[in-house]
Amino acid sequence: MYTKQIKHNSLDYMAALKLRTDILRRPLGKQLSFSDTAGEEAQLHFGYYKHHHLLACVVIKSVRNAATAKLRQMAVDTHLQGQGIGKALIVDIEKILKQTGYKTIELSARKTAQGFYEKLGYNALGSVYLEHGIEHLSMQKML
Repeated sequence: MYTKQIKHNSLDYMAALKLRTDILRRPLGKQLSFSDTAGEEAQLHFGYYKHHHLLACVVIKSVRNAATAKLRQMAVDTHLQGQGIGKALIVDIEKILKQTGYKTIELSARKTAQGFYEKLGYNALGSVYLEHGIEHLSMQKML
């Protein structure tokens, strides 16, 4: 299994959009919206693969300054959740971001994923808030 960068508007990008829709939006009765994908041509996209089959994906956006990355739209195939795939993708992404000069990663985690991110060294910031009708909280990790 391996992590690779996904080129915007490529076939891999389209597969990642489908995975994001299936995991993050369809259970809410929604589709990815323009606001979900606006500006993605300037963001970094990564996928976690096995035999060229996309298992998980994530989008990285630079925020406030070139040293802070926002991890967003993380999705792992439903049938593969709990098998360490999300963890492997995050660990790989952290290495890549650190090598390219990022100092901090921040994210908006679903409350149900708080423990997952805490085990990877992320700290909760502030109070729980609603996003798309689901409880979320801001989290951060220094690289």
